[in-house]
Amino acid sequence: MDETKRPLRIPPEFTMYAEKNEIFSLYERMIQELIVGQPSDPLDHMIDFLHRENDDISQIMIIGPPASGKASIAQLINKESNIQKIDTDELLTVDTEQVKRARGCLENDVDIPGDTLGALVKERVSKKDCADNGWMLVGYPKTRDQALALQRHGIFAKHVVFLESPDMVLIERFMGKRVDPTTGDIYHLTFEPPESPDVTRRLKPVENQSEKFVRKRLLHYHRNIEGVRSAVQNGSTKIIKRGSAKNGRVRPSLPFPVPAARSVAPQCPRVILQVPEAGGKATQAGY
Repeated sequence: MDETKRPLRIPPEFTMYAEKNEIFSLYERMIQELIVGQPSDPLDHMIDFLHRENDDISQIMIIGPPASGKASIAQLINKESNIQKIDTDELLTVDTEQVKRARGCLENDVDIPGDTLGALVKERVSKKDCADNGWMLVGYPKTRDQALALQRHGIFAKHVVFLESPDMVLIERFMGKRVDPTTGDIYHLTFEPPESPDVTRRLKPVENQSEKFVRKRLLHYHRNIEGVRSAVQNGSTKIIKRGSAKNGRVRPSLPFPVPAARSVAPQCPRVILQVPEAGGKATQAGY
């Protein structure tokens, strides 16, 4: 690099080395880790960060209306990639004051306050299984307040999956849903019945299985989804449209169900121009 000339130009071999060894993306993750985590000792925190088995982990949100298949997709991803699924049942298993407040909100049919949800999720994603394998937050955030609170607690998803279906399809799917209390797997009496007769005998209706209940949930979803969308646009997004009740499972491509976010790191361009004779190769290359 010639420091006597301005502007300074990075030689192509430097850029190619950094691209090959993912230096720029490493710097990007390190800066994000410091700004979001705000550790009291940045140096020790960075040393611990660099010693992790896998610092570039999956961080996914799966958001959609009731009966859109969030749990089915999350179970599929978890079984094939070991990314940890985080949902209401997962968050409310421990007995703490925050969990008690969250349970009280659900029992009274009130949204969990954003800061309460943020603290619960922050504690869960800090555990070793999430730190090593990545995490999926399933069904949350439900409101813009929850989405912004998650960000205040340093929870930023790299990938956000939105599920969409017509309301009548969702009602039909909801009314036919059954859960296996032993495994937690979700089935549908018509479109996704279990193969085993033993599992069929164990199936139970999901909680509050009525058309009035699901319509109320759908109204809440439609009132809040645009606020959630605007708050989580920092991650790359994918929309999965599910047009019929029979369209039960969607097999996502692994390890991520959505395209990777585009890096802002400088890259050395490598382009091949293939055009017919006298097609303007030199002119195009000049651009």
